[in-house]
Amino acid sequence: MTGRPEVLLQRARDRWELDAEVVATLALRGWGVAAGLLTTLVVPWWLTPQQQGYWYTFASLAALQLFFELGLGQVLLQLAGHEAAHAATDTAAAARLAALERWVRRWSGGAAAGFAVLVGPAGAWFLARSDGLPPALWLGPWCAMVLGTAGTLLLSGRLAVLEGSGRLAQVARLRLVQSMVGSVAAWALLALGTGLWAAAAVQAVGVACTLAWLRLQPPLVPPGTRHQPAQPLRWRGDILPFQWRIGLSWMSGWFIFQAFTPLAFATLGPGEAGRLGISMAVFLAVQSVGMSWVHARTPQFARHAARGERQALLALFRRASATGVGFVATASAATLLALWLLGSVWPSLTHRLADLPVLACLAANTVVNACIYAAATLMRAHREDPLAWVSAASAVATVGLAAITVRWGLLPMMASCLAVSAGLSLPWTLRLLRRYTSPSNP
Repeated sequence: MTGRPEVLLQRARDRWELDAEVVATLALRGWGVAAGLLTTLVVPWWLTPQQQGYWYTFASLAALQLFFELGLGQVLLQLAGHEAAHAATDTAAAARLAALERWVRRWSGGAAAGFAVLVGPAGAWFLARSDGLPPALWLGPWCAMVLGTAGTLLLSGRLAVLEGSGRLAQVARLRLVQSMVGSVAAWALLALGTGLWAAAAVQAVGVACTLAWLRLQPPLVPPGTRHQPAQPLRWRGDILPFQWRIGLSWMSGWFIFQAFTPLAFATLGPGEAGRLGISMAVFLAVQSVGMSWVHARTPQFARHAARGERQALLALFRRASATGVGFVATASAATLLALWLLGSVWPSLTHRLADLPVLACLAANTVVNACIYAAATLMRAHREDPLAWVSAASAVATVGLAAITVRWGLLPMMASCLAVSAGLSLPWTLRLLRRYTSPSNP
């Protein structure tokens, strides 16, 4: 009987594919859900409805970093995974991996500078157009948010290379520490009455933790292999063919996921933007946790694809995607029920959240987007991104309909978003996925 708990634990690990990478990613994203839930409760307590609108609009505008990163994180994850698959036995592959690490430092520096110089003033101009808070209450916090996000962008490429090279669990643990310390700092600042200054705490802590952690890391490849490869790494030939497609998908993703809060801010005011922003944050956290199983397998997907191990790749993908999407569907339904029950016992909370029909649209859209994310991860493991045009078409349709329907309120806008995701994006994605999973396409 003494071994019974260990047997049950092992069965649970086997059933849910709980190895070190999945556990580390789940811990990070699970904390993200817990921290997001507490923030959902704390923000309405310490901020006014107008400040809440600025808080979540800050987050959506800071997400414009996607236009400067251009999907490079996902590109590096795949490229590093392909090179790492052979680096142990092939010195040329090890040299290319080292060259990739050097190149990303230059790229990230330019991207971070561009973000700070362009998004900082543009975001300030957008926020100043509202008749909400006076600039003295939001301009300083916004500048701090921009600088913190630029620092995050500067370091994110190096972390992506390390993840693709097999250090995904270690990077996930780093991000867990960042998130925990940053969230606690933000809550403390809110409690101290600093208002919107707390919004920049997570980014500032993240940059500090990453810099300290990177200084302690061993070299990515042995020093003896850090020579210039016979065929030097070329952005135009080695990276651009993949990056422009995934970059188009990433930029489209901002319109699909982040444009709604600024639209509500500009059309309906900071109050409605805050209600939508806090509601979207809850369901994005649910999707983030569920996709942990898929994200944690990304380096393995890339290695299987690089070695031509198709059956192993598909088997791993089916297990990871079924577990992840199943979790998202279950958790989205449970979250919707929990928010409804919470609103019935704490009526004042309903004034800070979107109405129940809007929450239902967000829950359904979360499940649809989880399916698309899982399919995209498999396709990108082949250093391809056939979803670029799907994402672009979806972004145009989503933003076009949202800009028209937002004047009638949050529900028409989010219902139109769900219609595009379920009626256009998902069927198109599943059709493309058949090329990678059909037995007739080895």
